[in-house]
Amino acid sequence: MAVLACFNLPPSFQRWVRRNPYSLLPLALAIALFTYHQTLVNPWTSSRTRVVVSVTPANDDAPPPPAHDVLLVSAFFPVSQSRHTGSTAQYRRWMASFLGQIATDVYLYVPPYLAPMAESLRPAEYKLYLNTSFATPFDVPPLLEVGRDGFEAQLELDRERHQHSPELYAVWAAKPYFVSAASRATRGNGYRLAFWVDVGSFREGAHAYKHWPDASRFDEAVATTTPVAEDSIFIPIDWAPPYWLEKWKAADGPADASWSEGSFFGGSMAAVDWYARTYYAYFNHWRAAGHFVGKDQTLMNGIMLMYPDRFATVWNRDPNAPKARSPRDTREGLLGYCFDPWYYFIFYLAREDEKERMNAIWSEEWHWDFWRTREACRDTRALSAHSVLKATFGQGWRPPNPTLQIPDNPWV
Repeated sequence: MAVLACFNLPPSFQRWVRRNPYSLLPLALAIALFTYHQTLVNPWTSSRTRVVVSVTPANDDAPPPPAHDVLLVSAFFPVSQSRHTGSTAQYRRWMASFLGQIATDVYLYVPPYLAPMAESLRPAEYKLYLNTSFATPFDVPPLLEVGRDGFEAQLELDRERHQHSPELYAVWAAKPYFVSAASRATRGNGYRLAFWVDVGSFREGAHAYKHWPDASRFDEAVATTTPVAEDSIFIPIDWAPPYWLEKWKAADGPADASWSEGSFFGGSMAAVDWYARTYYAYFNHWRAAGHFVGKDQTLMNGIMLMYPDRFATVWNRDPNAPKARSPRDTREGLLGYCFDPWYYFIFYLAREDEKERMNAIWSEEWHWDFWRTREACRDTRALSAHSVLKATFGQGWRPPNPTLQIPDNPWV
């Protein structure tokens, strides 16, 4: 009890504490809980948000996993309605293909009640950061002011409202935050690149991808297509931008067309931070102006139109790709059978040995040698968003001017 003298407490109080030493237990417990809470609070996200991060322990006798410079970020929040959303059981199968087979370090956001399921799907030797801070996607800091009511109001503005739901809008809108927040939370852990990937992207039960994505594939793509690789974001595209976007300007609101893919995007830590700040600056601006902001692809389109030199891409249906041929089945795109063309980016970003094994799996499944109805999936070139836009709109096209100053505070 000599330590009490250090606090210059009244002598009478010190004598009372010496006679009743256990009386300080409630106070000590309160201080301990407060300290514990403070250590788990991420000061960048919100003072009200406790970030619970767990890393699946590895076997003490097993060698440590190889170091990775890539961080994959994803999330799973069940939604009530979506064109692409299956049951929780179906998502569990897709998550098993992702968490159970991809060795790259994963940072996953789930509501607390789904944490046991996520942990059970991840092998002990693979690292998993499990963030259970948010019970719903409406709780994510940049979306707090929108809330459920705000996203429900977006339904009235959505031409595809029968396929979507407020929860789905919130999940889509939370993606840039999830990637940027995860990159900041793991700063100092050696990661150079961070990518968002939809948790349901690996929909084939058996696949050959393990060390995915191959960072060298990304490095090559941005080095050959964009002026400053460190500033570059990789976003795959499914179709060419439609001709009517040639005259698009920021005052028109999000560029409403099926063009970019929201299933995958990312780049350097600095690049994903810039992308998040830019996304939410225009999200808030366009929402305040009465535009529909529920679909992330339309905002991605607008940002790519204004900043095309920052974006690299890959396109399964690229008609001018050196290895493109007219396929027997037009649903396969122009580069052979690569499963769903939407997910061609998975094949493109894989290591060469894993691509070969993936083609072997598809060949065995579809009996290419016997039926001759499928062709092997072929590699293609990376493209800059700027080159795609000029090829579509004409070489005289110029990017529309950005209208906002991008704030340093991500959630302004």
